[in-house]
Amino acid sequence: MPVEVERNRYLYRTAKATTSVPETSTDGVEAILQNFLSGQHDAPLRPTQGPPPSVPFRHNPLHDMESLVWLSFFILLAAKLQADGMKTAKLDLDKFTEGQQALADKLFTNQVVRSHVMSATLFLREKLSKATLHPQIRKAAYLLDTIRASLLGTYHSAETQM
Repeated sequence: MPVEVERNRYLYRTAKATTSVPETSTDGVEAILQNFLSGQHDAPLRPTQGPPPSVPFRHNPLHDMESLVWLSFFILLAAKLQADGMKTAKLDLDKFTEGQQALADKLFTNQVVRSHVMSATLFLREKLSKATLHPQIRKAAYLLDTIRASLLGTYHSAETQM
């Protein structure tokens, strides 16, 4: 469920991002990674206290996009890895599966973590970089994170114009 819908209020109306949101290309992924590796982390944005009474909270099509991002992360992280004929040891696959499950637990059972994911550009990237993930899962997760970061910027743009 989108974080705004969960809270039933706008979160991006007056909060300003402290860094630019990367494009949704491979270059954007590299830029996020370079910012992270160089120690340029975002602090979570402070949500607004709520919209003025003249702007009631309403469904936004961006909420549907956010739901798709969350659903995609869930499908990716809930998958049980299986050997594909390559020389990957079962022990390694089990280790990666456990890492995915641990990250899924953090993302899907903690409302505070979900709020940070949708308020700080690099918060999820940091979680992904520390998680024990199979290289292919990590690559897909980074691409989903780039989409999430772009969505975050779009939320800011859309709600600033309200």
